[in-house]
Amino acid sequence: MTKEFVFCGNSHIDPVWLWRWNEGYWTVRNTVRNVVNLLKKYPEITFVFSSAVMYKWLEESEPELFEEVKALIKDGRWIPIGGSWVEPDCNLPSGESFVRQYLYGQMFFKEKLGVKVNIGYNIDSFGHNASFPKILKNSGIDFYIFMRPSAHEKELPLNIFYWESNDGSRVLAYRHPTSYGLTKSDIEKAITNLLQSKEPILLILFGKGDHGGGPEEEDITEILKIKEQTRSLNIKFGTPEEFFNKIKNSNLSIPIIRDELQHHASGCYSVLSEVKRLNRKAENSLILAERYSTISSTVTNFHYPKEKLRNAWEKVLFCQFHDSLAGTCIREAYEDIFDMFREAISVSNEIKNLSLQRISSLIDTIDNKVNIVIFNPSTNELKFPIEIEPAEKDIKLIDEDGKEVAFQEIIPSSLAGTRRIVFVADLPPLGFATYKVESIMSTENSEENKSMIASDYSLENEFIRVEFDEKNGSIRHIIDKEFSYKLFSGNAALPVVFDDLSDTWSHGVFSYKNKLSELKVTEVKLIEKGPVRNRVRVKYKYSSSSVIQDFIVYKGLKFIEVRVRIEWNEKHKLLKLLFPFNLSNLRYIYEIPFGTIERLANGEEEPGQKWVDVSGDIKDDKGKNLECGLTIINDAIYSFSAEENIFSMTLIRSPIYAHHIPNVKKEGVDYVYIDQGTHEFRYLLFPHKGSWKEVFHQISSLTDAINLGLDYTIEGNHKGSLPRKFSFISISDKNVYLSALKKAEFSNDIVLRIIEQTGKEKKFDIKFTLGYLKKSISVNINPFEVKTIAVPTDESIQSYETNFLEELR
Repeated sequence: MTKEFVFCGNSHIDPVWLWRWNEGYWTVRNTVRNVVNLLKKYPEITFVFSSAVMYKWLEESEPELFEEVKALIKDGRWIPIGGSWVEPDCNLPSGESFVRQYLYGQMFFKEKLGVKVNIGYNIDSFGHNASFPKILKNSGIDFYIFMRPSAHEKELPLNIFYWESNDGSRVLAYRHPTSYGLTKSDIEKAITNLLQSKEPILLILFGKGDHGGGPEEEDITEILKIKEQTRSLNIKFGTPEEFFNKIKNSNLSIPIIRDELQHHASGCYSVLSEVKRLNRKAENSLILAERYSTISSTVTNFHYPKEKLRNAWEKVLFCQFHDSLAGTCIREAYEDIFDMFREAISVSNEIKNLSLQRISSLIDTIDNKVNIVIFNPSTNELKFPIEIEPAEKDIKLIDEDGKEVAFQEIIPSSLAGTRRIVFVADLPPLGFATYKVESIMSTENSEENKSMIASDYSLENEFIRVEFDEKNGSIRHIIDKEFSYKLFSGNAALPVVFDDLSDTWSHGVFSYKNKLSELKVTEVKLIEKGPVRNRVRVKYKYSSSSVIQDFIVYKGLKFIEVRVRIEWNEKHKLLKLLFPFNLSNLRYIYEIPFGTIERLANGEEEPGQKWVDVSGDIKDDKGKNLECGLTIINDAIYSFSAEENIFSMTLIRSPIYAHHIPNVKKEGVDYVYIDQGTHEFRYLLFPHKGSWKEVFHQISSLTDAINLGLDYTIEGNHKGSLPRKFSFISISDKNVYLSALKKAEFSNDIVLRIIEQTGKEKKFDIKFTLGYLKKSISVNINPFEVKTIAVPTDESIQSYETNFLEELR
């Protein structure tokens, strides 16, 4: 059978990388102009171009050139590809961010170019999460082109394969077998190298990329020359869709891959912690703004700010470009990226605040002068601590049942005479609870609580006991009182420094093995003791850097909160937290976008999202194996590893900005290093009996609590139509997860996205009590499915299922 090569021009442009975004803007204009002229001269060639944001730039800066591109699209020679806003990092964004990449990308392509893209394209992204097929398929994508991980990083039976996620969603994927930037000097060699490949048909993309340029005339003439000289090969110009259709219609036995596509550039999961922190914060801010403004629009007739939210999302989506979120751009580029993130956060917070203020103003608080209204973003009931500042003196807190609620005065954020209090709020699903603030003659709030025991080296409540090592300040034991097992076999939550001489990407490095030193403990001290919480502070020192970890146990809550503050001044060093487990048959489950994955404990760095569960077996008093585990929930970490019984979170990496091998440092140059200075984040340690699947509702609620957060308003006394405690939306099955609540892009319908994470088919009801909208809908969901449901605000119209593009089915 004659080998067939389908050549198609492309230019993978980095809109920001070793340059700032405004230069990327110019690069797009220049590249498009060059390619348009080339297509005019050579009518047989074709060209693919991705990223809706680049088309947007072109439309707003050179509308005449944009019209020429539209004409070439109509002729079928210029092919919009990808379908997304940018070519994002394909590991670190949340599932909802991926939805918005394709929702807003496909909206632009449809509105401005009249096309719906069906070929995904992330030619340079640094690995792909296992849920990506379900994301692509729900976004109208049938085919997918990528390059990384390449053959030396991930072995595949063929470069063409069906890629399937755990819900059964499938796309036909193609790993591009050469560089995406082939030019004249590389083309003949590439063809020669691919003659022995197993695929009868190969798609070859050519043209300068990164800083743009695209195919040039000499590339075209070289391909035409080889075609003329090599009659034994079928060489032609064509399109990716032609290539995929030929593959489907061939006799090739196409394998099915049910796996993630990893690893490339493993250092990108952790490097530049500030961009990771801002990404998580921006995603959470937008999810909350959508959620509360959707409720407020129905309950209070608040105008849902669709355009503001879309514009804010587009800022975040741009910042999720694979080099940006990976932490591999030049330092100056991050001035712009951080500004964009913060702008999106600011807009989201304004929308959220106005939405909550309008809801709060409708609560009937006529019987008390001062009231605290606390909002729960989760669809499960939630008990979680909240801190209030400023707080009045000589008060007591009363819940909606008239019971006094214990609170504790803690150190305020100011040194101006104000007070700060903490108490555990008891909240209904996706709703609010109102607490009365009443004046009393004394500030005493000293409810005796024998279950809350604390010293410098131990913390204890009704459910758990935490013991600290006196020599190194690590957690020696977490004891679950339910059946008295000890989770750890050694020093846990211990900061450890590793040597890291790799470049910014950690090219060729898949694990960090060169352990230098545990941090030296300088102080272990009980700094808070009261009826609500006890808190031990552990301080550590290494060279010119320091770490503080505050371990907090709350009354009536079965988790340990840990607040971390790092002052980092090291170069070519990496900081991890280590957790050695005292369990057999260990299983490491990582949350990934719209799913979970179990991975081997081989020491490799792995990308993850908001939680990782470590479960295993332990013998009881009778020698019987009991399953138990610990879920570690974070608010800003994406890089983890496990080796045998030791799990670790990678907190800090400090290479030079945008250092790419084989380039080496020059003597006498003062390079700027990444992650110098102050870093703060939180994590929760949630011990549990049984499988993580049995307590998933608790994991998801705690994850929402430290990521989405609990918001509150202060209300005076006034009449209102809402009671003091209220749930707007509840779901009868606690083990499904509400990922999104928003207004539809093309109507006034309410859109919900529900995820099934535990691998079970479920039937459940969703109850709405949103002002005039009072209804309940029944939902069936398949194992691991992500289901998008549109609910018309007209009660007489039935709800319907849709996809990520919010299309009618």
